[in-house]
Amino acid sequence: MSPIEFYWITLTVAFGFIGAARGYPRELGVTTVMLIAILVLKRFGTPLMSLLDKQLGPLLGVQILQQPDSNLIQYLIYTGFFLAVVFAAYAGETLTFRGQPARGGVGMLISIANGLVNGYLINGTLWYYLDKYDYPIQRWDLFKPPLTDLAQEMVRYLPPRVLDTTMLIGLIGILTLLRIRK
Repeated sequence: MSPIEFYWITLTVAFGFIGAARGYPRELGVTTVMLIAILVLKRFGTPLMSLLDKQLGPLLGVQILQQPDSNLIQYLIYTGFFLAVVFAAYAGETLTFRGQPARGGVGMLISIANGLVNGYLINGTLWYYLDKYDYPIQRWDLFKPPLTDLAQEMVRYLPPRVLDTTMLIGLIGILTLLRIRK
């Protein structure tokens, strides 16, 4: 079994190829949606999880957040929401920035770089929730602790840890202004 950072790097590089194929005008739209999703999870995730627990608890006859498997349940809810947003951002009619990608190597490099940024945002957020909920996928033998020294260092730089609420709002605002400018 490979270390977790191997999978993270491999998937992030795959998003670089996706960025090259789609072009940066379309990838910037995905970046915007990913930043909004991260902001929603950071700002409203805990209150919504408590509300969900209070509303579903009486119906199910059990408080979700009080169960031994609550880490797994919370991980699945957070990542399920996030993956649904990722799917929606890439599928069908997507948020696309105006203009044509620059021709030649420059446009390709910008597209690859934007794809790598999206890979960092997506894979980093998924890893963040794995770490936050103590790697609940261990039960399925998809991951075996301990983390390598490199992985322990990388965890410090995952998007939800690095991007605070103010920074996310600023980045979303900048991308929105770029999208609506004539």
